Amino acid sequence: MKNNEIRKQGQKLAERGITQAALDHEPQIRRDTLRFLKALLASPNGRASLDTASGRLLSKYRDGGKWRASIPIRLRAKEIIAANGVVKSIRPTHHAGYITEWRLIDRKAAERLRDELQTALAKGGAK
Repeated sequence: MKNNEIRKQGQKLAERGITQAALDHEPQIRRDTLRFLKALLASPNGRASLDTASGRLLSKYRDGGKWRASIPIRLRAKEIIAANGVVKSIRPTHHAGYITEWRLIDRKAAERLRDELQTALAKGGAK
């Protein structure tokens, strides 16, 4: 098996695990997706990392927070964002490790989703 095929297989397994971890966290995912979209839309260069979606920069997630990776995966699948490169995390619990920086590629779709999430959360969450 070639390195590229092995990498793709690993990526699929990772995404499957992230999807499974996300099942019990939909309310948090919606809130953090809204935070992330707001950060991207407010950024002068349309770039942000998932750190900007955290309301808890100084503390660890009790469950490890793996579910948070579903946020950019979903937005990338909707072609709202694309990976831009890597940056050092500002979260102390990440020990200045590298995380993906995302770039906004469809501002109008991001604005629509932001508005939908704000409306849904204001009505009590479910969407």
